Amino acid sequence: MSKKDPIDYELAGKQAVYLLHDLNNYLTILNSSFSLLNKMSTTSENLSEKEKVTLRRGSKGMLELNNLCSTYSLLILNRYTLNFKKYKRSEVFECVMNTLSEGYDLSLFKINIYVCDEEEINTDKPLLLQCLINLLKNAIEHQKSYPDKKLSIVWDTTKLKITNPIDENYCESSSFERGIGLSFVTETSKKLGLTFEVSSDVEFCSTIYFKK
Repeated sequence: MSKKDPIDYELAGKQAVYLLHDLNNYLTILNSSFSLLNKMSTTSENLSEKEKVTLRRGSKGMLELNNLCSTYSLLILNRYTLNFKKYKRSEVFECVMNTLSEGYDLSLFKINIYVCDEEEINTDKPLLLQCLINLLKNAIEHQKSYPDKKLSIVWDTTKLKITNPIDENYCESSSFERGIGLSFVTETSKKLGLTFEVSSDVEFCSTIYFKK
């Protein structure tokens, strides 16, 4: 399918359900294998520390992927039950950054971060985590081929704002597209009672507004 071809969302939704169902079957097996290997690695003297770290990452990633597929399946079928609890912003944000650090070398980026912990947020953590992961992955993908690699993240009591500025020349020549990830954020924000906005000027900016 080319980028200009229209998407049949009804058909795509049906196929997504089938795909996630089948993926879960395989992921359950793979997750069990990784968990077993991870347990074996703790007592093995033949594995290097680097190999043990790789196994632990693989086990953690497989479990997260399994949970993610289950969440998406429930969302697509409209069977997901929201579970609101209170969390510190720093706790949620740490989970997001830990997940992203598995796939990106974040030391290559100049990331300015401010997270306010004055009040806890009442939210469904799995859904909010995936929203924030999608937003930051988009920002990182946008910046990773740009020399400065600058990101700004501000999360105060009313909003979370992610800014990844680029200059006008790069903006015009960049093939960066936001894609399906932001569609998920838009729809999920509504479920969480949040407002999501994106600006497409030179200073690309994504903002989630939280109700006081």
